[in-house]
Amino acid sequence: MQRPATALTGHRVRRAAALALAAMLVVAGCGGSGGGGLPNEIRIRVLHFSPDSPRINVLVDNTIVRSGVDYKGGTGFLGVTSERAYDFAIDAILPTANVRILELPQVSLEGGNEFTLVAVGKAANDSVEAVQIPAPINFPGSGQFRVRLLHAVPDVGTVDVYLTAPDVDLATVAPAATLDYKEFTDRVEFPAGTYQVRITPEGQPGTVVFDSGSLQFPPGRDLLVGVVTNTGIGASPVSLVLDNGLNQPQVFDRSTGAETRVLHFSPNTPAIRVTADPATAGSADVDLTAAYVDGLPFPEITPYQPLPADTYAVRGFEFAAPTTQVFGIAPLLLPGTQLSVLFTGLKAAGETASTQAAVAIFDNVRPIGKVGQARFINGSPASGPVDVYVLPVGTSGITGQLPISRSVTLGVATAYFQFEPGNYTVSVATSGTTNVVVADNLALTGGSAFTLLTRDAPGGGTPLGVVVENDLD
Repeated sequence: MQRPATALTGHRVRRAAALALAAMLVVAGCGGSGGGGLPNEIRIRVLHFSPDSPRINVLVDNTIVRSGVDYKGGTGFLGVTSERAYDFAIDAILPTANVRILELPQVSLEGGNEFTLVAVGKAANDSVEAVQIPAPINFPGSGQFRVRLLHAVPDVGTVDVYLTAPDVDLATVAPAATLDYKEFTDRVEFPAGTYQVRITPEGQPGTVVFDSGSLQFPPGRDLLVGVVTNTGIGASPVSLVLDNGLNQPQVFDRSTGAETRVLHFSPNTPAIRVTADPATAGSADVDLTAAYVDGLPFPEITPYQPLPADTYAVRGFEFAAPTTQVFGIAPLLLPGTQLSVLFTGLKAAGETASTQAAVAIFDNVRPIGKVGQARFINGSPASGPVDVYVLPVGTSGITGQLPISRSVTLGVATAYFQFEPGNYTVSVATSGTTNVVVADNLALTGGSAFTLLTRDAPGGGTPLGVVVENDLD
């Protein structure tokens, strides 16, 4: 269902003052100075706004035109040449086979027009469906940008969307649009400049659930702004996707920072204290292991610690010898980032040099309905490179089986692999052999995600162990 054109009115935002450029949103897109496209031009695009669906393949007339499109992504505009009816379809990429989750047959396309198909809804309850948005091909006028708003959050009711000059009191202005799930506005032009997008429940201007902060909209930009489910960190239930016809920049709530945790997997290193020193002048250091009053022991993992987005010097010290630094790294934490700092290797002993080191591993993962996910991190100095097998419980050994990953060296994390829900045995073998050095069982359910880490015995060496972390707990 589409709201009438009056859902957005230009006079409300002409009060906006032009401020500094927000470079992250100056994105290439289709632009121009009024008018339409070529008389016979036809453009199509597909957007993936289903928060728990896996990556998708986009098909037109049963031919894949884009593969592996992830959530919040899209095809960008694609050109077709003939005025006729087309069959659209979306296949979910699942562990054992691709499954058709959406079909839209016989969509008639005419020259001079564009067609947008947005996949919304949830895979977990089989509610994935299409929002269809046809429009003539034309461009914003000189000095203008153009926006269409779409509410694509299945778990959020009717909302008011405000598009104002920065820091305007919402009690003094009307919302730019009031949208229920699957509703969208017409395309409306505004003077290029700096704006702020805020979202509230309908009729509650004092309850802001999303605040973009200041965003720059340059002239000529033609944007479909999707209000989508926030599947990552942060308090806001939603985020924004700004499709410009070419790519899909994301905007998080302005309060969204980053999260990091520390994993102590150096088996002969005593308890450690880890601090994060932000690059921004005047910001205080953060003790990432403060919850452990006697220091973080082997093989413990801290909870995630929220941090403002920044560049941090992360340093580890022996807790009982505070001047003894055991590692130092400088990861960059962008808004919405989750990061693990894995400390592993061996402390020097006798004439053996230290191999202590830390590595930053990005953790961001979203739940996928009807699919379980798992990844592996080699945290064991004693194991050497390993092959990793994930097989249904009861499988008779790994001989003749294919590993999900080969030659995983110390400190390396695999990608998340997807599996049908069920009970599995994770076997870790010396690379290139069938010599299993450690194994453990793992129960995967739809929407779950786990990290499995190998570790040495206390002090180093065998027997190895496996630590299982629930990444969505």
